[in-house]
Amino acid sequence: LGWIGRDDINAIGERADIGLMAYRPGKNYEMSMPNKFGEYLALSTAIALRPSGIMKETVTKTACGFHYENGEELASQISLLVQNRSHLSEMQKNARKLYESTFNSDEVYRAMAVHVLNDFTSRK
Repeated sequence: LGWIGRDDINAIGERADIGLMAYRPGKNYEMSMPNKFGEYLALSTAIALRPSGIMKETVTKTACGFHYENGEELASQISLLVQNRSHLSEMQKNARKLYESTFNSDEVYRAMAVHVLNDFTSRK
């Protein structure tokens, strides 16, 4: 699709059940999370993830999606979720919970401000 603006992302995301992160495995994704990861979470979209590293750990720990190694595994996982919509729905709810608790800018900046304030006052 190429570059997509925020309004288009929301419109597409509202129709999607699963967000695909088909990045090639590599060091770039071992310790990073592209914006797309947070956008999928904000849209309550389960995540189908190919790279390993911190994204895989997060998806596994929070049950907000699944990891796959190849196209056959991806197709199999999607097929299972089509057959078990309640499991997909649970992943989507978990995705939104993760967004609200960890990625929501209001919460992130509030926690950062509290941390800075506590650090500042403890130095007096």
